[in-house]
Amino acid sequence: YSVDNSFFYNLKINKKKIKQDLGINANKIIYIFSGKFIARKRPLDILYAILDLKEKKLNDHFIFIGDGPKKDECIEFAKKNSLLNVSFLGFANQKKIREYYTIADIIIMPSEYETWGLSVNEAMASGCACIVTNKCGCFKDLVNDRGDKKNGFVYDVGDIKKMKELLIFIDKNKKKIKKMKKNSLSIIQNYNFKKTSESIINFLK
Repeated sequence: YSVDNSFFYNLKINKKKIKQDLGINANKIIYIFSGKFIARKRPLDILYAILDLKEKKLNDHFIFIGDGPKKDECIEFAKKNSLLNVSFLGFANQKKIREYYTIADIIIMPSEYETWGLSVNEAMASGCACIVTNKCGCFKDLVNDRGDKKNGFVYDVGDIKKMKELLIFIDKNKKKIKKMKKNSLSIIQNYNFKKTSESIINFLK
């Protein structure tokens, strides 16, 4: 349950230009969903939360990466409800997706089941804080939701009310999110190919 952290870490790109190309204000908090558009990953949960908070006009933008049977439904929902702070960018290869992770601040994984959730590894290696459900296997290992080492939030799957509360909290505490992003980079250093191989060898011994 590790990725090549160095591939995602400290990518030298023009963040401002990429945001401009995507039509995103440079000062927005950027959330990213990365995965298949399928029922168990619950991408619509994010859109329901965005819709309920629409009148609050939070300073945020949501990037959706990936394809799948639920994608058209999500796009239609966003159009029908005029969710202007949402972008559907389709499938992205590894080189492209790391650019999106790098401009993002927080990854959201609303899944009702994930054995682990390697997208969280990738996002953390790119310096993202996290919002994941308690049904994502990685939450106990990768997401610290308290104390000085805090790098994200864990909520009960399907609890859209809690997701909304988190989005409001983040909007009001941008400085704390910067610290959480740094904590993600620190935590993910212990989850790499070398550590994984050493663990397997020690177990076999």
